[in-house]
Amino acid sequence: MGNQTVQLKQVGPIAQLSFHNPAGNAMSSEMLQQLSRYFSDLNERQDVSLITLKSEGSGAFCAGANFKELLQITNAQEGKAFFSGFAKLLCAMKNCSKPILTRVQGKAVGGGVGIIAASDVVIASNTAQVKLSEIQIGIAPLVIAPIIIHKIGVGHFSKLSFDPDVFHSSDWALDKGLFSEVAKDENELNTLIDQKTQFLSNLSPEALSALKRTLWKGTEYLDEEMLNRAAESGKLVLSEQTNLALAPYRNKS
Repeated sequence: MGNQTVQLKQVGPIAQLSFHNPAGNAMSSEMLQQLSRYFSDLNERQDVSLITLKSEGSGAFCAGANFKELLQITNAQEGKAFFSGFAKLLCAMKNCSKPILTRVQGKAVGGGVGIIAASDVVIASNTAQVKLSEIQIGIAPLVIAPIIIHKIGVGHFSKLSFDPDVFHSSDWALDKGLFSEVAKDENELNTLIDQKTQFLSNLSPEALSALKRTLWKGTEYLDEEMLNRAAESGKLVLSEQTNLALAPYRNKS
């Protein structure tokens, strides 16, 4: 993956996942596939009771999908494959029996907001912001919609989707349920993450898994639906309006 990385470390019963891409921690298809595999594998691990997730650096948490790959889509099959990356990752996260504790700093856009919604506990910096910008380029946040709606409801998802040029604050995300806690600065963020990690890792793994199953009950059908939505998104990205919106970026590449 060159300078794009996904890493897994284990400390006792805690699996620590991190990802990095110099381009705003955007997710390439390979990064999405690797994270999906990790969550699926960790689901089967008896020596792991908690998963932590973070992006590297002090900039954006995740700028969504890799924009260069989006620009390279030329047919519906490629489009479906591109959007299926996030569908498979978010399903792997919700289906994983281990709770996922995610650290958020900076901005989260598109699929990055989906990752936040698929997490079970989210602790964010007060500088963290969220935005769904898809509709500005003629597509829509179809794949990530079911996960975000499950977490915060249709109304708040609608607000995000129809304000594609607006970054919503950490207080907004906390109030709506995307964030669990908000830290006043990076030092407090790291402290809260450490404290919550230690606390959760000392709880009963069986009870944690049972709680997670309860929280995600009724979402089993989403695995197939999100792949269908990936196919729909793959067609939208080929539309004339999207091609016009993406033309300036193609000219720069």
